[in-house]
Amino acid sequence: MPCSFFSGDGEDVLIANLVAETTPQTFLDVGANHPVTNSVTHLLSLRGWTGVAVDPNPSFEPLWNAERPQDRFICAGASSSA
Repeated sequence: MPCSFFSGDGEDVLIANLVAETTPQTFLDVGANHPVTNSVTHLLSLRGWTGVAVDPNPSFEPLWNAERPQDRFICAGASSSA
């Protein structure tokens, strides 16, 4: 298992390695949680990527606004049913 910079299980490093040779793009992080701690997209953000973070917990919104103002935080849940 690769070492992780920010995510819990190394997903950030795997994703960053997969897109290492690409120009920064846009990401969608559903179930985003905290903008830095255990973040799958923070490493991408440090490499110039921007995106949309979706999480139903309203307490994360001010953290996203402060830590990653270039990204858009949407306080909402995602489900396959209403």
